[in-house]
Amino acid sequence: MDKTTEKIFSKSDMINMCKEKNENIQTISTIRVPDGYTKIADEIIYFKYFSPGRNDVDLFPWELTRVELPESVTEIGGFSFSCNTLTHINFPLGLNHIGFGAFQCANIEKIDLSEHTGLKKIPESFAAHSALTEVRLPKSVTQIDDGAFYDCSYLTTVFLHVGVTSIDEDVFSECHDELCIHIQL
Repeated sequence: MDKTTEKIFSKSDMINMCKEKNENIQTISTIRVPDGYTKIADEIIYFKYFSPGRNDVDLFPWELTRVELPESVTEIGGFSFSCNTLTHINFPLGLNHIGFGAFQCANIEKIDLSEHTGLKKIPESFAAHSALTEVRLPKSVTQIDDGAFYDCSYLTTVFLHVGVTSIDEDVFSECHDELCIHIQL
């Protein structure tokens, strides 16, 4: 994507969204990113609040369960939605990049990226999912990085394609003992 047309949804956009809806960042349950944004910034839901004379305070959306992304989003930054309460996210069809740790520790049961033809690589994005049982990767993925699904202890089913040419070590370490990997043509 041309950097001049890139529109990044950032922490300040998140804060402004909460203010407009008169919601507290710590109690928001759904994030709806408006149309037109092309990228989700790194660490969007993790905040440090500095108060003069006091220690930093961690602000975190403790009740966040759902993220709704517009089809315009092509990139999700690192640790964007690392949140153990997150149970649902839609992945836009034009998505071509998922950052390191983007969904680490989330509680999503099934991830279906099978129609996302822009994705070439799966980095360590989904590690330590406590609920993940099934993953479907698109034909376009050729590389799965070290630890991509590390410690997804309930992961029992993965669908990938013969076009995957590189699967690093520990991609599925600490996953379910009965993990079944389906390789599709």
